[in-house]
Amino acid sequence: MPTPVITVSQMREWETASWAAGRTETEVIRRVGEILAAKIISLTHAGDFILLLAGKGHNGDDARAAQPHLAGRRVELLNVGEPQNDLPKLDALLAQRPALVVDGLFGIGLKRPLDADWVKLVERVNAAQRPVLAVDVPSGLNADIGAPLGDAIRATVTLACIQPEDFAGFPPRRETAAHKGDFGHVAIIAGSLGFHGAAVLAARGALRAQPGLVTVLPQENIFHPVAAQLQSAMVTPWKPGARLPEKTSAVLVGPGLAAPNLPTELKIHLRQIWMESLMPVVVDASALDWLPLYPLAANFVRVLTPHPGEAARMLKTTVEKIQADRPAALRELSRQFGNCWVVLKGHQTLIGRSNGSLLVNCSGNPQLAQGGSGDVLAGFLAGLVAQRPLQADLLRALAYGVWQHGAAADKLAHERKNWTVEDLAGEIGNA
Repeated sequence: MPTPVITVSQMREWETASWAAGRTETEVIRRVGEILAAKIISLTHAGDFILLLAGKGHNGDDARAAQPHLAGRRVELLNVGEPQNDLPKLDALLAQRPALVVDGLFGIGLKRPLDADWVKLVERVNAAQRPVLAVDVPSGLNADIGAPLGDAIRATVTLACIQPEDFAGFPPRRETAAHKGDFGHVAIIAGSLGFHGAAVLAARGALRAQPGLVTVLPQENIFHPVAAQLQSAMVTPWKPGARLPEKTSAVLVGPGLAAPNLPTELKIHLRQIWMESLMPVVVDASALDWLPLYPLAANFVRVLTPHPGEAARMLKTTVEKIQADRPAALRELSRQFGNCWVVLKGHQTLIGRSNGSLLVNCSGNPQLAQGGSGDVLAGFLAGLVAQRPLQADLLRALAYGVWQHGAAADKLAHERKNWTVEDLAGEIGNA
């Protein structure tokens, strides 16, 4: 789920304001316990063994508050006061191979490195290689810079108290008398010889966002396999001199444009769209390498969707440097490419631009690491931003799209182990 990236001091300011507004710590902890329990249930099955690790502070209170709401699960609560005394109990519980370990040991207030006894406890949890859900922040991690303080719990999922309810009423309900013209027309320039599936997946992702119309423009030599796999999307081959369909309201360029010897006119066409179009433009995959460093009008909507490797090429750096400071990489990408929006994909996908709010997505799982996953996401995002009712809050629309992508993968992973990207294209938007 997307949540603003904030500092510990800003979080403390929020807490102070909450108490001043009349909220109590007891009330907040109770609510967090309910939310935490709901997440635990969504990650596990009836009868599963859940191990709650609770420290002395409020993170421990959060874990303890979840316990009454975990009916149907076998739950053990370990209150850790002195780690050297509690290690034998921990070892015995981990030996039972819990389906989920909940890390409520330390929160955002940790400032000093863990001592040797705490490091041993963290090492035991990590060595058990069980799925871990961390409350607020993995224990041992500096919440401001994301670096371990001696050592840190390796969490599978980190839960902050922002939930899918943030998207209540979004997308807004459609008017009874609405027609397809009210919800935009997405043009997708995608697909080349050997990569026709990317165009199909992008189109299916766009259709799940439910714009009024979708038109796919693949390279002429793959027109037939693309058209044969799509029913509700229109398909017409892209040719030099091609024009976008009338009343197009958003353009996606890039999925599957990886074949060698693509027409030079295609790259020129993309650059013209990027520099001149009044409609939103989403650029993905190979087309990211063709973009000009060109100042854009302030009212232009442009969205880049790179993975770390693509971001590294665009910034002429290494993947390691991108991953070392992902927020800074996103900000720099946006700055260099005209203050555009950037969806920096990967574990905890980031959404934002060179200034303003930066969101981190907490939905999704490693099974998204499949070819075509990004094509589905790019299509879904384009399908959203094509709709004029959603363009008024573009950050929310992008955050919703990214969250839906991850949440659909989470739902599929809960149902079966061997889901495919085709399944993802069918599920996205339904989470």
